[in-house]
Amino acid sequence: MTNTPLDPWVRVVTGHVAHPWQRRHIDRTLQRRYRMWMGARQDVGKTWSQAALAVMLAGGIRLPGLTIPGHDVYLCSADQQRSMDMIRRVQEHLDAAAVAYDARDPKLGSTTRVALRGGSHIRAITSDPTNLQGLTGSVLIDELSRADQPDELIAQAMSVARSRPYYRVSATTNASAGEDWLATWWQAEHMATRRAPWDLDITTAYDVHGADLPPDLIDVREALTPEHWQRYYECRFVGADSPILPMHLRDRCADDGPPWSIGAARRWVSVDVGAGGDATAVMHLSAWPGGRIQIEEVILIWDRDTHAQTQWIGADADS
Repeated sequence: MTNTPLDPWVRVVTGHVAHPWQRRHIDRTLQRRYRMWMGARQDVGKTWSQAALAVMLAGGIRLPGLTIPGHDVYLCSADQQRSMDMIRRVQEHLDAAAVAYDARDPKLGSTTRVALRGGSHIRAITSDPTNLQGLTGSVLIDELSRADQPDELIAQAMSVARSRPYYRVSATTNASAGEDWLATWWQAEHMATRRAPWDLDITTAYDVHGADLPPDLIDVREALTPEHWQRYYECRFVGADSPILPMHLRDRCADDGPPWSIGAARRWVSVDVGAGGDATAVMHLSAWPGGRIQIEEVILIWDRDTHAQTQWIGADADS
C-alpha cells in the first residue's frame, strides 16, 4: 500500500468508502501501469472497483505525488448486458458524488457512453479485441476469464494504453479452468517475463470473511463441487492437473479409453452419455496392486457446455 491519501478521494468520487481490498486495487492501479486482480465471485466488489476507477481516471487526479489528467476510459465486459451494467454502476458513482455528466449516446441511441464536462468519455464495449482498435486511453476489463480471446484482449488493451504514461490497463478476473491461456500466463515459469510489468493480486472469500464464512456463503460452498468452490471462491486454477479427475476429461465425455497411471494405481474414466434429458454419468475408477478396485468419484453432468451443471455425488467407495 502506498502513502498516497486516496481514501478521501475515493469517498469524494464514488460517494462510498471502499473496503480495504477495493481501495488496494484502486491505489495500486493508479500507481502501476498494468494491474490484474483475481477475486472471489460476487464477493469482493470487482465491478464496483472498476467503475470507481473509470470515474477517477476520466475525471483526472491531482494529489501530492500523483497527477493523472482526465482522459477517455474504455470498459470491456463479456457481453452487451454486462457492459450496460458497468455504465449503470459508473452513473451511480457519479450521481453519489454529484458530478455532472451526459449519458446520451447520439451514435448508438443508448446509454453506452458517459461524457464528463471536462471532455473525457467513459465508454462501455464488449470484450472483442477488435472493438479497441484505433482507440487511445485507459482500458478496464471486467471478468477477463469470460473473454473469448483473453490474450488478444490484453495485448490490444496494452496497445491502446501505450501512448501516454498515465494511461492504465486494469483487469479483474476469476480463476479459469486450469488449462487455458490465463492459467498458463499467471502460473507458468516461462511466462515470468511477460508477467513482469504487471501488478498481480488475489482476494479470496477467506480474505474477505476470515475462516468463519457467513451462513449464506457456506450454503453456496455446499451446493458447488469442490473444484468449483476452489476455482471461484479460493481463486485456484483447478482443471487439467487435478489429481482426481481432469476437467477436460469430464467435458469431453468420450468413450472408455486406456487407463493412465498416477502413482501406484492405474485409473479409468467410464462415461455413460445421457440422452433424452438424462444426466451423463462419469465414474472414475482406480485399480491398485493386489486387485483392489476403488471408485474414486462419480459425477453427474446435465449440461455438457457448462461446469455449473456438474454435480459431484460420491467418492472413496471400495469394491
